[in-house]
Amino acid sequence: MGMIKGMYENIEYTKKVIRMMTGLKKRESCNRMFKELGILTVTSLYVLELLCYMKKYRGNILENSLIHDHNTRRKTDFHIQALEQLHFKKV
Repeated sequence: MGMIKGMYENIEYTKKVIRMMTGLKKRESCNRMFKELGILTVTSLYVLELLCYMKKYRGNILENSLIHDHNTRRKTDFHIQALEQLHFKKV
């Protein structure tokens, strides 16, 4: 819960700085200002990091259809390893 609280505090602090820089009032939306100033929002940063990760490790990421032969609607989704498998995998 601490990490989530810190993230929300960071988001609010970032919005406060944007409002101070642009002269927006406290109740005004600052989404437009993020775009005009060319600053990525936290959500946009997360998506960017995820895409960079996917590009970097695209050869190591498997689809479910490569793990099993079941014809499910999730067969083209990426296979997510369980945490236990990641920690105890022999190298």
